Amino acid sequence: MNVQACTVAPTETGGTTGPWTYTCPSGFTTVVNNVPLKTLNTTVQDITASAPIQGESVYYVVTVAVPSTYADSFAFNGGACSTGGTPGVTEQLQNCALSVTYSFTATQRSGAAR
Repeated sequence: MNVQACTVAPTETGGTTGPWTYTCPSGFTTVVNNVPLKTLNTTVQDITASAPIQGESVYYVVTVAVPSTYADSFAFNGGACSTGGTPGVTEQLQNCALSVTYSFTATQRSGAAR
């Protein structure tokens, strides 16, 4: 997973079918660089250095690269898009769904406007 920050709204290209790409007129700043999703499940990524100052905005672009196969003889997912853990058979992830949930925690600075 990658997270990039932009001080203005990024421009999206790719139409309705993708693949989608984003450009930032002022240039992107990399906030999270190539961190595996598995790592994010247990290790918080601090992005406070990219947080906006009062009255300003920051736009984030989150990109996740998902492999087309997953070599797992113990069943990555026992559902419709899995081989069911057949030994020696690579999991096929085509037409599978990926859900990433994220949350932002913000702390009010003391003495700042409320």
